[in-house]
Amino acid sequence: MAKIRDAALLSIMAIAVICSAKGQDSGKHDSDAEIQKQILAVDNERYQAMEKRDMAAMDRLHADGLVFINTKGRMLNKAEYLEEVRSGDLKFLSVETTDYHFGIYGDTVIMSGRANSVVEYHGVVNKKPRRFTSVFIKLQGQWRLVAHQATLIADE
Repeated sequence: MAKIRDAALLSIMAIAVICSAKGQDSGKHDSDAEIQKQILAVDNERYQAMEKRDMAAMDRLHADGLVFINTKGRMLNKAEYLEEVRSGDLKFLSVETTDYHFGIYGDTVIMSGRANSVVEYHGVVNKKPRRFTSVFIKLQGQWRLVAHQATLIADE
C-alpha cells in the first residue's frame, strides 16, 4: 500500500511541476491571499456541483487530464470520476474541510488539508477523517482541478 501511495504522490508532484513550468510566463498574478480565496471558492463550487450532480459544472471545474486517487487507492481519470458522481456511486453527504496549506507556483496551486466529510462510496458510508492534496491549474483564466489524492488518517 505504501508503494501505491508513494507512486501516487510522485505522480501528483510531477503534474504540479509540469503545470508550474507552463504557468511561469502568464503575466500578471494575483496576490497569494487572493489566489487562496479563489481556490477555496472553486473547491466549494466543486463540492456543491458533486452534491447536486451538476455534470456541466463538474466538467468545467476538472481538467481533462484529471488524476483522482481515492482513499481506496483507486486511480480514476476524469471520465471515470465524473461517472462515479453522475451514477450516484460517489456521494458527499456532508462536507467539512479544514487545516489548509497552500503552495502557489504561478498558475499552479497545491492545496492540502483535512477532510471530515461524510462520503458514501458504492453504498458504504465513510466518516473517517482524511488528509488530502489537490492540485489546481489555471487554464484560460479558470482554475481547474488537475489532481487529487485522499488518504485516511490512521488511529482516528
